[in-house]
Amino acid sequence: MDVSLLIPIYNGEKYLLKTFEKLEKFCRTQKNVRQIIFINDGSTDSTQLVINDFIKKTTLNTFSVLWYKENKGKGYALQYAIKNTQNLSENIVFTDVEIPYGLECIQNGLKKMNEHIGIV
Repeated sequence: MDVSLLIPIYNGEKYLLKTFEKLEKFCRTQKNVRQIIFINDGSTDSTQLVINDFIKKTTLNTFSVLWYKENKGKGYALQYAIKNTQNLSENIVFTDVEIPYGLECIQNGLKKMNEHIGIV
């Protein structure tokens, strides 16, 4: 069961380096992660530059970024990603840029979905 992970970000530059480390490790061990999409929700700091730099440097082709200029909130960011991304996985997960609940919860959620629980 593959998954697309959406990460909305507003002024998240201070979290991104730790987040990138966690996500790269996660992607190398969890082969069911089809894509990770950062959604820059109108950040006014250097979030976009930091993400672009990471995507250029990583050896994984799992990462991409969407962005727009005006901050519109997390709900809008998620909706924007779903509408503007081709080939999204049937299983869509989102988390905050700080990854406050850890990434292992994604695997636990997918297990529940395999048990035919429609939303986790």
